[in-house]
Amino acid sequence: MSTATTTTVRGIDVRLEGHGPPLVLLAGFGQTSAVWTSVVPRLSSRHTCVLLDNRGVGTGAERTPVTLEAMADDVRQVIEGLNGSASVLGWSMGGAIAQTLALAEPDVVSALVLLGSAARRSEVQAAWAQARIALAGADLARESAELAVLPWLFSHRLMADHRRLQAIARANAAGAAVPARQLRAQAEAMWGFDVSSRLARLAVPTLVLTGAEDLVTPVSDAVSLAMAVPGAELVVLPQGGHAAVLETPGDVVPHVLDFLDRHAHLDRSTGAVIPPVAS
Repeated sequence: MSTATTTTVRGIDVRLEGHGPPLVLLAGFGQTSAVWTSVVPRLSSRHTCVLLDNRGVGTGAERTPVTLEAMADDVRQVIEGLNGSASVLGWSMGGAIAQTLALAEPDVVSALVLLGSAARRSEVQAAWAQARIALAGADLARESAELAVLPWLFSHRLMADHRRLQAIARANAAGAAVPARQLRAQAEAMWGFDVSSRLARLAVPTLVLTGAEDLVTPVSDAVSLAMAVPGAELVVLPQGGHAAVLETPGDVVPHVLDFLDRHAHLDRSTGAVIPPVAS
C-alpha cells in the first residue's frame, strides 16, 4: 500500500503518494487534482505521484495571475523544490501547461505524457468552455449541469449506461463546485494557446496518448501534436473519449507506465538514475 503525505512546497499545497521516480499529474479545465483519485493507485506503486491544483481552482484559487505561464512556473517550483526533475502527465488543459513548462524549462522535465491534449486551442474547445461557464452560473441543479457536460467527455457506451452515467453525475455534483468566475479565469488563460510552431525545439521524451472517440481533442489534434514533437510516440486507443483515463483506466495506464519505464528513470544530461522523492 502506498503512503500519502500533504506538504507545502514554495507556498504551493502538494500531495505526494507512492514510491519511485516522481510523476506530476496536471488536471484539465475546471478540475482539481482530485480528478486523479481513481488513477493514482494504479500509478503510485511505481511512481511517486505529485498532485497540485492548477491556478484558478481548489487550493490554487487564490494564486494570481491565472495564466498558462504562471501555472507552468508553479509546476517548475514544485519539481525543483522536491527533486529537481520529474516526469509530467498533463491531461487536456494540463497538457497545455505541461507543454508550456517543457518548452520553457526542459531540464526539469524528464519525460512528458500528453493525454487528450493539443498544440493549440480550437474554436470548438473555446465554445465548449464558454458553455461550461454558463452552466456553472445558471440556476440549474448541479446534477443536471454535470449531465450536460458528460457527453463531451465519455464514449457513447458509457452514455448509454444510464446507471453508471447517473452515478458519475451524482458523484461530481457531490464534490465542491467550481464557480463560474474561476472557470472563466482558466478559460481566459487558454485563450490564444498555440505552441505548434515551437514544438520542433522540444527535446523531451514525449508520449501523445488519446482515445479514438475523443470529441474535445480529436485524434487529428493528437496526430498533429505528435508529428510536431521530435521523436514523439503516438498511441491512439481503439476506444475511449476525452475522459478515457477515467472511463477505461485499464486501457490508458499501461501505456503510460510502459513509456515512463523506458524514460522516467534517467537524467537525460548524465544518464544517472534519478532517485525517488521521499514519501
